[in-house]
Amino acid sequence: MYTFTSQSPLLKKVFYARTFLTILLAIGFADLVFNNQVVHAQSIDISSDGITTGISGLTDNGTLVTIDPTVTIDLNPSVIIGYLNAGKSVTLKSADNITVESWTDIIVNPPSPVTLRFESEGLLPSQILFNWTVEVKSTGSPMNVEMIMRTVSNARSATVVLNNFDVNTNGGDFTINNVVSYSTEGLSIGNASGGATINTGAADISLSGDANGATVSTGVVYITNSSLSTTSGNITVSGLVRGTNSNGANAVLINANSTIQT
Repeated sequence: MYTFTSQSPLLKKVFYARTFLTILLAIGFADLVFNNQVVHAQSIDISSDGITTGISGLTDNGTLVTIDPTVTIDLNPSVIIGYLNAGKSVTLKSADNITVESWTDIIVNPPSPVTLRFESEGLLPSQILFNWTVEVKSTGSPMNVEMIMRTVSNARSATVVLNNFDVNTNGGDFTINNVVSYSTEGLSIGNASGGATINTGAADISLSGDANGATVSTGVVYITNSSLSTTSGNITVSGLVRGTNSNGANAVLINANSTIQT
């Protein structure tokens, strides 16, 4: 970690730009090294045109399948569906973006409880994006759905955007945390064109975001045109605004066109 005491904003920008360029040159635009561990700086795209075999960075320990690619990949959702239907949890890891493309559904019937986890180390400015009209649903045992951002601390945005997104975990928890923003919403659920529906049955919904030094006119956690519901679980929505330029920023903004029901 670098600490600046009396340097001007211009010097800071030059320092960060030169530091980032040096990192990119050292790693050959492929991997990042943090605390002596190599973290792969590649994105994951999930679409119906994606690959089903020869998947970079796939490991299977019998109960958990982890996909942590060393190259940017376009992954077919059938790969994820197949493992979940076999009762195996699936974790997708990237230091860059994870994008679920439009009309790419993940509908499963697992024989036992499973977890579908999207994880970003956040060493680069990164985002988890569910692009448009995506359904994630379990018709069998409960499926926890997790979106975990910025597992490594640094001054990079790590955001989640859910557009026209429909999830039914059938009794699994739905969790989004460690979302960080420096300029806009950290967690954006729904928009004027299409909202999101999040239903967990008897399980919990937990959403959290953090804005550091940013004026966010909407909310660090921004929910519009959307519905969050459980039958008996807890719903927790939390936001934190801190640092310079934070006056007037909203930590959480839930528009009147949205509903939260337990």
